[in-house]
Amino acid sequence: MKKFIFILAIVVIAIMFFGCKSDGNLMPTLEELKNTSSKEEYNKKVKEIGKIIDETSYEDVCSDIEKTFNEWIEKQDLIELEGSSIEFTKDETLMNQMMNERMYANIFVEIKLNYDPEKIKGNEREITDKVSIQLSESMNNNMHVRFKVIDLCIGFYSNKGVNRYGCDGVNLDYGRGMSPQPLVPKMSESEKATQTIVYDFVKDWNNEKFGNVDSPNAIGLILLKNFGLISEDKALYICVGIDIDYPDKSSDETLKDIEDKSLEIKDLILKSQNGKDFLKENEIKKIKFSFYTPWVKENYQNYEYDV
Repeated sequence: MKKFIFILAIVVIAIMFFGCKSDGNLMPTLEELKNTSSKEEYNKKVKEIGKIIDETSYEDVCSDIEKTFNEWIEKQDLIELEGSSIEFTKDETLMNQMMNERMYANIFVEIKLNYDPEKIKGNEREITDKVSIQLSESMNNNMHVRFKVIDLCIGFYSNKGVNRYGCDGVNLDYGRGMSPQPLVPKMSESEKATQTIVYDFVKDWNNEKFGNVDSPNAIGLILLKNFGLISEDKALYICVGIDIDYPDKSSDETLKDIEDKSLEIKDLILKSQNGKDFLKENEIKKIKFSFYTPWVKENYQNYEYDV
């Protein structure tokens, strides 16, 4: 009898422990988020979602997204598929380009759907459009997709691998971070301060060359697109987009000034105590610059400095 009571006690404790653990990590649903009655309640739910996501590994986030995709595959009846795949790419250096903050949504998802075009009953384009809409809606019900995916690319391919509609390869738009986001990535004080040095420099640079962007809804022509660590290279990566060459300078003169600006930014970081702390804390050995210049043949101007 005592043995039975002991075993029963262990079972009850286990149920209580795992039950509490499960409830504590239960992700609010999209329906719950939509049905919040006030801004305060909505923000509270978003914070709960952020906490759970932040405590979830990248691999588990991808697995959950893939699960949603596979469930759609099993249930959908719009098209007869002969194969499918889903791939994930993460870029933690993406900036919200209108604000001094990193993008919380930084995962790119590419989906490929394979089918035999000859088996399509009806207008192929109309059917693939319906599939794309239905799949996008299904994926967006997943909270990891809604908060962590910046680009969902759906491509349609023949059973021989020929692209029919949608994305072909990863041709993704890095310019989507243009508005306030409900969640922001956590950063150390030194990293945030170093990012601020670069962000403010780029903003002043744009104002100097193209006018003030402090007015509402104004978008600069020079923007900080990426800022962050490339761990495998022990490097700080900075990417700045310059949409057009300077109005009062030739392309060559503009390119020369861009190189000079890379040196100025590097020196500002190295002169700052926060910059020095950030580089030291992360054992950074070099700073890599990439300037996006779509108005010349070489779209990217790259510079690298040892520190």
